[in-house]
Amino acid sequence: MEERGEPMKFAMALVILACTTHVPGDAGDTWWSCAPLQKPAIPGSNQDDHPIDRFLQTRIDFLGLTPSSDADDRTLLRRATYDLTGLPPSMEVIEAFQANDDPDAWSECIERLLESEQYGVKWGRHWLDLVRWAETNSFERDNPKPAAWRYRDWVIDAFNSDMPYDRFILEQLAGDELPDRSLSSMIATGYYRLGIWDDEPTDIPLAQYDDLDGILDTTSRVMLGMSMGCARCHDHKKDPISQADYYRMLAFFHGITPYKSTPGNAIRDVDFLKAVPDNLHDPDIDLRRMREWADQRNLVMDRIRTSRESLSNPHAPPVERNGLLTSVDEGVESISRQATDDFTVDFEFSTTSPGAGDRSRNWWTGSGLVCAEVPGVVNDWGLSIQGEGRILAGTGNPETSISSGTGYDDGQWHHVAFTRKRATGTIVLYVDGEPVAEGTGSLEPLDAPAEVLIGRVLPDRNVFDGTIRNIRFWDRAIPHRGVVDLALGLAPLPSAPGDPGHEALVREFMELSRPEPPTTDVLCVMEPDTTPPDTHVLGRGNPAAVLEKVDAGYPEMLGGGSPGQVEPTLESSGRRLALARWIVDPANIRTSRVIVNRIWQHHFGTGLVPTPNEFGVLGRPPTHPELLDWLACEFIERGMSIKEMHRLIMTSSAYRRSGIPVGEARTRDPLNTSLSWFPMRRLTAEELRDSVLSVNGSLNLQIGGPSVYPKMPAEVLATSSRPDAAWGESSPEQAARRSVYIHLKRSLLDPLLTAFDLADTDSTCPVRFVTAQPTQALTMLNSEFINEQARLLADRLRSEQDTPEGQVRGGIEVVLRRAADNTEVQQGLQLIHEFQEEDGLDPGLALDRYCLLLLNLNEFIYVD
Repeated sequence: MEERGEPMKFAMALVILACTTHVPGDAGDTWWSCAPLQKPAIPGSNQDDHPIDRFLQTRIDFLGLTPSSDADDRTLLRRATYDLTGLPPSMEVIEAFQANDDPDAWSECIERLLESEQYGVKWGRHWLDLVRWAETNSFERDNPKPAAWRYRDWVIDAFNSDMPYDRFILEQLAGDELPDRSLSSMIATGYYRLGIWDDEPTDIPLAQYDDLDGILDTTSRVMLGMSMGCARCHDHKKDPISQADYYRMLAFFHGITPYKSTPGNAIRDVDFLKAVPDNLHDPDIDLRRMREWADQRNLVMDRIRTSRESLSNPHAPPVERNGLLTSVDEGVESISRQATDDFTVDFEFSTTSPGAGDRSRNWWTGSGLVCAEVPGVVNDWGLSIQGEGRILAGTGNPETSISSGTGYDDGQWHHVAFTRKRATGTIVLYVDGEPVAEGTGSLEPLDAPAEVLIGRVLPDRNVFDGTIRNIRFWDRAIPHRGVVDLALGLAPLPSAPGDPGHEALVREFMELSRPEPPTTDVLCVMEPDTTPPDTHVLGRGNPAAVLEKVDAGYPEMLGGGSPGQVEPTLESSGRRLALARWIVDPANIRTSRVIVNRIWQHHFGTGLVPTPNEFGVLGRPPTHPELLDWLACEFIERGMSIKEMHRLIMTSSAYRRSGIPVGEARTRDPLNTSLSWFPMRRLTAEELRDSVLSVNGSLNLQIGGPSVYPKMPAEVLATSSRPDAAWGESSPEQAARRSVYIHLKRSLLDPLLTAFDLADTDSTCPVRFVTAQPTQALTMLNSEFINEQARLLADRLRSEQDTPEGQVRGGIEVVLRRAADNTEVQQGLQLIHEFQEEDGLDPGLALDRYCLLLLNLNEFIYVD
């Protein structure tokens, strides 16, 4: 005991020191992360040492430790390849690196990995953890977020192109307000739409404030390392963040269109973006020209509509099945059910009544236009007009409503079309030939109604005040161009013969339409007005308890102040752009510290600040505050390039050290805060799955595109309310893509990924807590996926090697990325023999089981 006494006393003293130097209290100006950012002098006198090592050596010397020597080439290359790409290096690359004696070989290796497009896949996933990445809304129905995958692809592309961090933040917070905005920057604003969202809240104002709170809390934690959300209902209990500070920051986001008021939240909701080419990186997109194009096209459309009014024969009889001319004033009409699966219904209407209904945006609460509603039955559908002249459409099972903008109660004739495609559940609402909303609804037959009502939702409820005419049903989902034809009267209508002037207008419109590129759905935000709504402090966070009005402003903890008079953009208040510029300003004392700490965290397992989302009193102080500030200043000086920080960190001796501690290092520094040895880690959930696919040769490295649906176990699907429709299906080749491309459905997650600590999708996830539990071993031994991959690995070995010895040797080399020694080979052959003799397995299945064992080795699952 005496021999161990002193080290134990020393370790205990360090623990006591750590605890006593972190006493929660008021932060104020004296708290370390509130101090001005100044570049410290590099300690130590040896100018040949790497700057990072000189900072770290101070603590190593204080603890009386000896740093570990450099890791061997294979270990180092494997570490770097996983850290930068999330994949194992090939044997060819390992052997070439081991044979390269060039002093620059390590730097060249780093450059090669940074140039790989797989780099963005790995580091983009880190960012997606922070911003609550998922592709569905959660809650009971967990409906999809349309085109959310484009945001994921934007993040991956941004990392691959080494987009400067300030621009990276600007595009996400204010991509729609930038002077040089583009389709790419619009996609970036999908950041705001990633949180959970209740599509049927009991308290709509509260739900909208919950959504804004999620945005503010995520933004403040991820970009500023501060927990603003703690001040929603009262002043922050530890940090000097007042409730007024919270609502001043909230004001920057208050003008964002609520998620529900524009279902789909797609770029196509904005007129002048309809013609933006489907090219995420086209620098030549002229959005002002697009608006002029749309205005000209709309002007011609209005002239066509006026011309068509003069040609129409108001006394023409209804056309059998293709049309129904009716007026609510003359009595409510109904027709028998026309279609249940794929269909289009189109008609014209005119009204000066804004429509009935509440603000819930549910189609069945408005004044009925064409409706097949059955109370208490879910397989129904319909269209209505709701307050402020807003057109709504939707389907049941699950209830899905989509909505146009306002103003269609102007007394003019408007053409409406509603299409539904059962195979995908896609529903689209068109007004005057243009798509105004899209959603994903039921995949079931809409067979509940026996008849369709015209001008009412139900026989005794929600009567439409206006005129509806020329109602037609079609047995297919007519595409956009076809709907344009319907709106222009190019399809059969009860009208008089053509007129040369009218036909000339139609030709002019079609000429304008001909070059129209395909539209692109994008999950994004816009502000409906250049003047944002007023923001008030809410008593206890309750929207019904409105207190004093506040203007947009920055937290006093970080210097306070306000953006002053913000110059509005063409369509927006410009407030979010002002906030984004304040966040990325080099003078901001938090931003650079927070991001370099995250970069450090993903190289060494733990940040210099162990609580990367909390730089306040509730968090833990940095282990090396001078190094953190030096890195933050270097980051700014190097153009806020994340790849530059990789180069800086990975060329240090600290990064290249062995994972084996020297002497008393583990006793004197049990948490390895000195980094005297390199910390070993387990593969992340995605790295593990991708590595399993890689070793058997089936991994698909395709970059970008819609998400994929690997086979989901029946037991997992059974947890869904609709197992037959809860999950999609992808080809084997697509299902073998990298894990970041798997459709991330909040209520139905891949069991392998969840077993190995996939990021929480409901809130920002700065650190994945690495657990060790029986379900992980059970998953790696018994899951259908792992057993199938083990069989594919065995098939690969059988095709490449003719003898059992060659197959065992080849398996060790392929899985562990090193040569096998003879002892391992003999042990493997003995195990396969026992599988056959004692367990009665045939030779093929015995090799399958041996491959399963290889995939379960710690040497495969851990990186040192």
